[in-house]
Amino acid sequence: TDFASLSPDLQILLQSRSLSRLITHLRDRSDVVSNMNLMAVSGFCRNCLAKWIVLACRRRRTEFGAATGRLLDAVGYPEAAEFVCGEQIGEWKKRYQKKATEEELGRYEAAAGLRAAHDKSLLEASAAADGGGDSYRRTIPATVRTVLEADAFGSLLAHFSERSAAVSNLAVMAVGGFCRNCLAKWLVASAREIAGTPDYVDPATAARLHELGYEEAAEFVYGEPLGAWKARYRTEATEEQMTAYRASTHLHAVHDAAPPAAADRRTRADGGAAPSVAAPRPPAAAPV
Repeated sequence: TDFASLSPDLQILLQSRSLSRLITHLRDRSDVVSNMNLMAVSGFCRNCLAKWIVLACRRRRTEFGAATGRLLDAVGYPEAAEFVCGEQIGEWKKRYQKKATEEELGRYEAAAGLRAAHDKSLLEASAAADGGGDSYRRTIPATVRTVLEADAFGSLLAHFSERSAAVSNLAVMAVGGFCRNCLAKWLVASAREIAGTPDYVDPATAARLHELGYEEAAEFVYGEPLGAWKARYRTEATEEQMTAYRASTHLHAVHDAAPPAAADRRTRADGGAAPSVAAPRPPAAAPV
């Protein structure tokens, strides 16, 4: 199944759920994946995911009626960051943000050209939030959040696409435990998850979702067939890069061919139970 041939509603849902899986991945590694190091190799971090959600609120504010538009106006960076981090950003920083070393600062400064750019004038809320915790998830209707989070996933794909030559999968895996390949695999896992809910989709749609494979999802993520992308942008890894990759296997996302099963102790970003997570293991091969 070609991803683009799926209905727009299904594409939105799959992208939203894939963003949720990325956010869950980062939450589960809050103490070992730093924003600064992620920025240094990829040009984005948790803060950028929050900002892309806010920018989606601004773009979509007139699409869901006046009442929902006012709720979207009340979403600023702090509210979106709380959703991404799983707690208020100030508390998250106290628990997990460590003082950067000189080496980390140097890498961060050297990567200025990679950084995502955000319109700061759009990141401030233009209406008062309700003052309670988790206001983004509590006040914005779930159907609207699905669209916003799919938009944020699209912003991430665009960010990666614009940096195809400069951001390597190997480097992002070594620092963040995921890469473009993982985004494709999360799309496939989300498709299997939705297909396994008979009350949600009809049998024909479920069959199409089961047919969505990694190659098709990867083509959507990369913006072209994976083989063509590799031919254009893949470069030989240095020994230093391979050493960093091998040393980071404890960070790596684990993907299972089967749909997610029983919940574990973590809370998923979409508010549901997190998929069970297998013990980390070294991958069979380095990513492209």
